Amino acid sequence: GGNTCMSCGIDLARTSLGEATDLARRIILLSDGEANVGVKDVLGFEKLARAAQADDVSITTIGVGDDYDSRSLTALARESNGQHAYAKDEAAMPAIFEEHAKRFASVVALGTEATIKLAPGVELVTVFDRSHRVEGNTVHVPLGQLVRNERKTILIKVAVTGGAIDESVKI
Repeated sequence: GGNTCMSCGIDLARTSLGEATDLARRIILLSDGEANVGVKDVLGFEKLARAAQADDVSITTIGVGDDYDSRSLTALARESNGQHAYAKDEAAMPAIFEEHAKRFASVVALGTEATIKLAPGVELVTVFDRSHRVEGNTVHVPLGQLVRNERKTILIKVAVTGGAIDESVKI
């Protein structure tokens, strides 16, 4: 009926995946427009993606053509530890699907997480482009599924407060 409900598709796919924890769990969302039913805003998609990521489900998004909602699709991929791709038209899609099928077949770790312990007097300012949680002086950054030969990076900004300075050091 002309409606686009990306959140409905994600909810259905998550339900279809069930609760198995021994499988690589990925959703591929293909869109050529903007959501006009269900979740419609970036903050809502970020929340939906974080819930998927908490269940170790990554969402790979593919925007098709010039009219897709790049902000929402990017947020879904980023917050769920998925990837985002762009297809100019239908002819570009087979190569994208082939690449993701290869990645899916080479998953070597599920539910990975980087743990960063901050020294006394060092405080976290921000974690760029990744969801995270802070527990005391420890920063947890979920990395999701890893595929063979993949590299993931974490960029954080920290501040050193007066408590971290050794008073015997002359500056």
